[in-house]
Formats: sequence, structure tokens, C-alpha cells
Amino acid sequence: MINRLPYCLFLLVSILGTAEAQKKAPTDALAAAAAKGDSKALKKLQNLSEQGAASAQFQLGLMYETGKGVPKDEVLAERWYRKAAEQDDANAQNKLGAMYETGSVVSKDLVTAYMWYNLAAARGDRKFRINRDQLEKQMTPQQVADAQKLSREWTHK
Repeated sequence: MINRLPYCLFLLVSILGTAEAQKKAPTDALAAAAAKGDSKALKKLQNLSEQGAASAQFQLGLMYETGKGVPKDEVLAERWYRKAAEQDDANAQNKLGAMYETGSVVSKDLVTAYMWYNLAAARGDRKFRINRDQLEKQMTPQQVADAQKLSREWTHK
């Protein structure tokens, strides 16, 4: 008998990935329209964000960070990134990592930056692993150990 487990796992991952992409596509389109000044699209994106849609929260954070479609406001950008990151949005986790690494908006904290990069890297994107690995070169072994512990604790929440 053929072992179908690998095929079933592949199918499950494919279906989940497709479902995630379908959820993200409308918010990407809304964000693009809102960035061009479409106030109805911005309102819809804000409503989705308030309702807890991580992809909308990330897009709103990006808009506030860049000032496209809304006044530039890095404090609001951090707020929306954090909300999305806490829902395992890897892009938002990566953005928070960058904010902690540079000390923009939040106090510079390499351990927390590494934690956010590490959480994003666990989602599988190569660029997030590169960010984490580059940061690690600036850290002491104790800081890396502390950051990895924070990552594990955060994952278990």
C-alpha cells in the first residue's frame, strides 16, 4: 500500500496557503486603492483592521509608515504592526524586528528585535532569516540565547 501521508500533508499545506492568499488579496487591493486616495477603500481597510484582520492591520501599518494614503505616523504604524504580529503575521513581525533593531519609534532592543525576526523567520521566508542572521552577528551569545528563549515563550502563548 502506498503511503499517502506525504501527499495529504502537501495537499493540506497547499489548501491552507491558498486560503491565506485569498484572505490577503482583498486587503492588498484595498490598501493599493487607499494609498492612491480612495477614502472608501481606506475606511474598509480600517474597519477590517479594527475587526482583527491581520493582513489589513499589516497594510494599515505599512501605509502609516510610508505616509501613502494617510499622514505619515510611525507610532500608528508600530501599533498596527504589533496587532498583526501578535496574530503571527510574519511581515508585521519582521517590521517590528526592524523597528527594535534601529530604535525607530520604540527603544532600541536587539534581543526583542531578534525575537521578532526569529518568529518571522519561523514562517519560512528567506529574507526574514537573513535579517535575523545579520542581527545575530551584532549580538553576544547571551543576547542570542535570551532572544531565543523569548521566541519560545512567545510561541507557547
